[in-house]
Amino acid sequence: MNIESPTFHLGIAEFNRQEFYECHETLEEYWQTLKSDVPHKELIQGIIQIAVAFYHLRRENVKGALKLLVRGNRRLEAYLPTSAGLELTACWQIVADDIALIEAGCAFDDPRLKIPTIQNNWPA
Repeated sequence: MNIESPTFHLGIAEFNRQEFYECHETLEEYWQTLKSDVPHKELIQGIIQIAVAFYHLRRENVKGALKLLVRGNRRLEAYLPTSAGLELTACWQIVADDIALIEAGCAFDDPRLKIPTIQNNWPA
C-alpha cells in the first residue's frame, strides 16, 4: 500500500536531497495528522529519527546522532524490505553500517560514513 500524501512524498524527496531539517519538519507535520492505529506511523517516525540523526551528525553531535540512528533503524527494520511504496532495505543497511562505524569511534566527517537515500516505486 502506497501513501498518497503529497506532504509525505515531499518529505521523502527532502530526505533524498539531504535536506534533513526540512524533511523532519515536513514528515512530522504529516505524522501528527495520523491516528495512532495507522499502519505506517512507526515507519514515518523512524524516517524522521534518521533524518534528525544525520542533521545532528552534520552538527558534530555524534552521541545524539547515534542514539537516533539506532532508534530510527529499529523502526525501519520492522517494515523491510518494502512498505508504503518505499524500498527500505538499502537505506536500512547503510544506516546499520554507519551505526557500526560510529560505535567503533568513527569521526562525524569520516568518508566511510554514507548518507542513505530512500527509493520509491511510486508512479511518476
